[in-house]
Amino acid sequence: MHIYDNPDKDQWIKKSDVMTDKGIRRSCRGMIIAQPHSGKSTLLKYMISSSMPPYDEIYISCNVKSKEYQDIDYISFEINDYPNLELDTNKKILFIFEDCNNINALQKKAIEPLFSYDCSHHGYSAIILTQTVYDIPICIRRLCDLFIIFSSSDVSFFNRLPIHRYKKDILSSYIKQNKKHDYIKIDLCLDKYYKNENEILLD
Repeated sequence: MHIYDNPDKDQWIKKSDVMTDKGIRRSCRGMIIAQPHSGKSTLLKYMISSSMPPYDEIYISCNVKSKEYQDIDYISFEINDYPNLELDTNKKILFIFEDCNNINALQKKAIEPLFSYDCSHHGYSAIILTQTVYDIPICIRRLCDLFIIFSSSDVSFFNRLPIHRYKKDILSSYIKQNKKHDYIKIDLCLDKYYKNENEILLD
């Protein structure tokens, strides 16, 4: 079998990240799932600061009145405007979708290309923050490879993740034991699992 190069991906893969357990890698598509005041935004900002090399540009779709991200240099945008953004594919770019608790059909149509193509071919990263995973369209959920679940979250969607049943059972028990600001991180791309910053060895 002959394996062909992909010029799109080669362009950003050659500029590979320093792989850490704390940052957000290139081409990551993830979800942070938690109830209000659990620490979603605080954790996300920590992950951004731990990403190496740093992101060249960060786009955040959020309430313009919010001061949550005032300590980050970012560009504000509306979800529906994503197809019209002028982006430099040579840059390391992160998209953050804050408080996505009900993505409508127009918003889904606007950002689906980001998750299905642009993250893979251009090395963009995208993180959705939501209170419940079921508010996110299933076509986008299926494209995610990183899930961070806080203790108050609904874990019933575990059944749809492509991991072994015994791992799901163990991770579910960890979540039930979590305190308010504890979280479980599932990295499907690297097949790694964490409670807070500590790796959980499931095999």
